[in-house]
Amino acid sequence: MKVKKLAQSMRTICKIILVLLLVVSDFTNNIAIDKNENTEDSNKTKAHNVVNAVKGIVAAAAIVKLTLAEAMERIKC
Repeated sequence: MKVKKLAQSMRTICKIILVLLLVVSDFTNNIAIDKNENTEDSNKTKAHNVVNAVKGIVAAAAIVKLTLAEAMERIKC
């Protein structure tokens, strides 16, 4: 029973993280495009690359946690 609650909590938290990541991704892309409208490589700034790398790492971790939560709930430990 405790594992099921943990799995549900993990799933909820990971979904929230992924939604926030999507919102932040959209926001940062709009800022990068607005700031560098006149340059050819507007999406190639260093800060933008770092933000994209961090977003990728967080998204991968959240997806792994979601997968783990699903497995934990299906096993019903």
